[in-house]
Amino acid sequence: MKSFLQWIIKKGIFCPEPAAFLLHKCVAFIDRNEKEKQAKDLYYAYFILRYAPEKIFKDIKKYNKKIRLKVFENIKKHFNFKSPNVCIMIERECGNDCYIEDLRGDIFERFNKFAEILK
Repeated sequence: MKSFLQWIIKKGIFCPEPAAFLLHKCVAFIDRNEKEKQAKDLYYAYFILRYAPEKIFKDIKKYNKKIRLKVFENIKKHFNFKSPNVCIMIERECGNDCYIEDLRGDIFERFNKFAEILK
């Protein structure tokens, strides 16, 4: 394992913080021309919101307010009711989920909770 870490450092491979990655995906998905790439961006954003929300909500305030406002606007525009196309796109990317009965509702709630944190 140590040699793998040394290789990563030597090659200069960097991984963004989850909060930065989430903000990027929530800004970038609108500019994608292909629905498949939009769905992938949104799925990655949902994954972070689902599995690391407390960490994200704590870290998000350190990022630029203009970027946070843009993400807030994107979420409010595209997640304004439970069955928008974006929720359906994410639901399709996720596939069946035996742990969440209403996956579309969970997606909607997590993105809207995130939007409230961004204000």
